[in-house]
Amino acid sequence: MGCFLLRDTDSSGVLIDTGPAILRGAVIDQLKQLVGSSGKLSIFLSRSEYESVGNLAALLQHFSIEGVYAGGVLSGLDGYGNIGFSQGNDAFEIKRVASETTVALSERRSLSFFTPSLRMLSAYWCYDLQTKTLFPSDAFGYTIDSEDIEEGDAWQNLSARYWWLPGSDTAAIRQSLSDIFEKIEIERICPVHGCIISGRDKVFRHYELVQRMLRDANEH
Repeated sequence: MGCFLLRDTDSSGVLIDTGPAILRGAVIDQLKQLVGSSGKLSIFLSRSEYESVGNLAALLQHFSIEGVYAGGVLSGLDGYGNIGFSQGNDAFEIKRVASETTVALSERRSLSFFTPSLRMLSAYWCYDLQTKTLFPSDAFGYTIDSEDIEEGDAWQNLSARYWWLPGSDTAAIRQSLSDIFEKIEIERICPVHGCIISGRDKVFRHYELVQRMLRDANEH
């Protein structure tokens, strides 16, 4: 689906990304099953690519949207820019949240926002304090084949997404990643692409795997 729901109650929750338009019907149908036809949603957009924002307008027509959030500051690379949205007589804009900030997106749910170096420029990460789940947008998507993927195949997938990695000095990227993983307790990683990585042992294994691939990037 390319999106995740953090359900607060039987009629409310926080949606991480909205999924691609081609899956619109399935996304809306499942959300109605989870929060009801008149459910209330807050939405976090991890990046401005169509698979993340493709169903935003449709969701506004089907659910009560409490707020739409994105990381960082307004950028010329953002597909949604400073667009405003309306629902009935209520108009609102996408709220930009600074890195290293924790925000209550609903009465029961707070998310922390990060701007790591391992990302495309318009991507942002968030972390759910309640479930200890990291949503790293387009990072960790190298698991598209299997969560047990070996390093050689993982590198092929990682460098296909981050084409600028081979031959790069990645010291700052590795430190940025370390700052996040050593600061918060992560029990689950949910990338937009690839497998969900669940359990502290598996999370640590993939964190170490990424650190090794980054360390050896200048050898490729």
